[in-house]
Amino acid sequence: MSGAVVEDALAAVHVRQKGFFEGYSLLAILLVLSQAFHGLAVSAIYKYADVLIKNFASSMTMACLVFISAYLFSSQLTFHKVMGVASIIVTTYMYMNIAIKLPKPPQQPSLWKVLRNRLGSGYRAPL
Repeated sequence: MSGAVVEDALAAVHVRQKGFFEGYSLLAILLVLSQAFHGLAVSAIYKYADVLIKNFASSMTMACLVFISAYLFSSQLTFHKVMGVASIIVTTYMYMNIAIKLPKPPQQPSLWKVLRNRLGSGYRAPL
């Protein structure tokens, strides 16, 4: 236990002297920023979309990253990668094309409207 405390104190001194990002390359910093923005985008999608849309968004992100990594890192585009991306694009298009045409379900009244209707017009919602 005391060894961990001493090592932690030494690490804190090293960070104060050299800085937190000492040893990070530009590529590592860009990767951290990319993951942070990806997390923010996913959380925004999770807040407003249903489960299928979330899965399609995640799949489209992976499909885009296949081409980005091929361009930036000269990774090889194989037949399997291209066919995987094509299947993601086709299934996303097919689902979205059908989902747009479906009628929206009727909206449920809020709890306060139900209570006001049952208790009379003198009932006010708490602030």
